[in-house]
Amino acid sequence: MPARGRLMLVKVSSGTSPDTFSSVGTFRTKSLRVNNETIDVTTDANAPWRQLLGDSGLRSVSISGSGIFEDNAATNRIEDLAMSGALEDFQVTFENGDYFQGAFQVTSVEYTGDTTQAQTFNLSMESAGTVYLNRA
Repeated sequence: MPARGRLMLVKVSSGTSPDTFSSVGTFRTKSLRVNNETIDVTTDANAPWRQLLGDSGLRSVSISGSGIFEDNAATNRIEDLAMSGALEDFQVTFENGDYFQGAFQVTSVEYTGDTTQAQTFNLSMESAGTVYLNRA
């Protein structure tokens, strides 16, 4: 069954104990990308086919999105994280209950405003450590 994009949510940790997660802004688009760096170990004996060393490259997760700016606690938290460069736990949740969770650094926040439109934002984050996929 196709999943609804509007139910893919980006959430930031409260940073308190017990930890709770709050949705970030009103995203219109969002993206989560899992990256696996490859290590080529091809030799003359393997040619012409490339050989890769399994389970050895760097892994990372990137989150990005854009949406309507809302002046609320979660948005203020994102701005504070962007200005400090601090790491914080984030979750990306899906309609079926699965979610990715781990520490991320906010790498960029951009605001745009058109005279006849709502103020919008673009947000990018990169993982900083292990990111877990939790199945519902």
